[in-house]
Amino acid sequence: MLARHEADILVIGGGAAGAYAAIKAHDQGARVLLICKGVLGRSGCSVTFGYPGSIGKSAVTVEDPEKDFRNKLVNYDFFPDQDFLKALIPYAKKLYPEFEQWGLYFRRTEEGDLVPGRIIITPKMGNSGKGIMDILRAEVLRRRIPCHEETTATALLTQGDRAVGAMAFDYLHGTLLAIRAKCVILATGHTNYFWTRSTGTREMCGNGLAMAYRAGAELQGVEIIWWHFGDIAYPASWCRLHNYPGPLAGDPEVAHYFNSAGEDFFNSDRVSRFQPSYNLQSRALVQQIRQGKARKDGGYFASYRHVDPEAFRAYSYQVQFYDKLGLDFTRDLIECAMSGHQMRGGVRADASMEATLPNLFTAGSVAGNYVTGIITVCYEAETAAAAAVKRARAMEMPAVEERQIEAEVQRITGYLARAGGAGPRPAQVKRRIREIMYDKMDFIKSEEKMRAALGEFAQIRAELLPRMSPGTATHHFNYDLVDAVDAEDMLECVELITQASLLRRESRGPFYREDCPRTDNANWLRHIRIRREDGGPRLWTAPVDLKYLTPQEVEERDAELYRTWAYA
Repeated sequence: MLARHEADILVIGGGAAGAYAAIKAHDQGARVLLICKGVLGRSGCSVTFGYPGSIGKSAVTVEDPEKDFRNKLVNYDFFPDQDFLKALIPYAKKLYPEFEQWGLYFRRTEEGDLVPGRIIITPKMGNSGKGIMDILRAEVLRRRIPCHEETTATALLTQGDRAVGAMAFDYLHGTLLAIRAKCVILATGHTNYFWTRSTGTREMCGNGLAMAYRAGAELQGVEIIWWHFGDIAYPASWCRLHNYPGPLAGDPEVAHYFNSAGEDFFNSDRVSRFQPSYNLQSRALVQQIRQGKARKDGGYFASYRHVDPEAFRAYSYQVQFYDKLGLDFTRDLIECAMSGHQMRGGVRADASMEATLPNLFTAGSVAGNYVTGIITVCYEAETAAAAAVKRARAMEMPAVEERQIEAEVQRITGYLARAGGAGPRPAQVKRRIREIMYDKMDFIKSEEKMRAALGEFAQIRAELLPRMSPGTATHHFNYDLVDAVDAEDMLECVELITQASLLRRESRGPFYREDCPRTDNANWLRHIRIRREDGGPRLWTAPVDLKYLTPQEVEERDAELYRTWAYA
């Protein structure tokens, strides 16, 4: 059941970050092994990416880097490292031509211009990620980079204070893998299925965060989570269908949102400097909920009745789903509900994307730098690949401790020993965790709700995890076994998120506490960091980098922008 592999660079994750990091490391001559929990380019959340940027006939341009820097810093609530943000902005000019050279199709007008709008589309708004992942998958396969698909990483292997590989379960073939590597690039994403309603797919269960935390890496900002308030309410299985609130492709209009009283309570034209304005949408919805005119799980509606129907049908992927539901977007309102979206924090990393655990690098938004998007993901991936390859060239292949391998084999096979028992199925435990998170750790937080959540998580840890029973003991394609690993990782992550949320006594950006409703720059413009010590988490705060711009300077220069950003 145990197979052994080795590589210069082990990449964990098969989304945009993992694929791009693998390509860049391979092209520098490294021996790369890529493992993907689902199917490379077909699972996770990268397939939903847009491709943002200012547009011209043939290239992305950055017309005003300083303005872009200011707006991004405000939109990301002043958390990002400011040198990182400045380095990131011009990267679009490199990435766009590279993808186009690889064959990515960008939809253009008859005159040859890219279709106007904030998101460059390939070929439908909201589905750019599919084209991006098709290209990245093709480039990985063209290079013959070894890739284990349908293989979930379960633990990082360490030697002293550094990463030396990982354990993984190839559930397609029923084989545990012990992978020795000079460096590991963690690329497991930031969108996790932690809530009953979530944009994360079934693969996204916080595995990367949990593995990094257990191995001794520091986490940062895990309490900062973006929410979608425009996702379709019905059917529940379509909760990832996003009624996008920003500028539409092929049309300058935006969606309008109506409460149950028929009042237009939000459209992003009112806050044009905050596209796609997720945080401000959530604040607006809170007001409607308090007035009894909406619920977090429905009772408010998106409207496209005012848009050009030909342009909307031509460029927006949602139309096919509305048709299946018998909805006419030219006439009908579309009921929405709130979904958990992206974790803005994650594994703390330096400018080279190396975690505080040496030889562990992060690629993409599992990194705790608060910034998202395909430009960011690929910048981080290329940076991580360059640093990891440089490190790998300077070292010998490390040894691994057999006791770590044996302990992980026993942990995984221990789930199978309880197969067919009377305990709850792993999927039931995962569902219970999501119910608690959606009920008590939604956008509207309070100390009372969070402490209640921690109590229920403790009960799950004490009573459900020890009795969790897969339905079968087979090794081959046993998704019950994958769910068991997920349940343990999910519980680790949601406990950390809740503890960090309790510590942050303010409201900021996507983080809202009704018992601490103000933004407190004096005391809480700080990172919350977490490290595992003595078998449990230690939480502390650290100052946020304000090297070039502070909230006070924004308020002095642009009071309206500051008032829009900060909670009163």
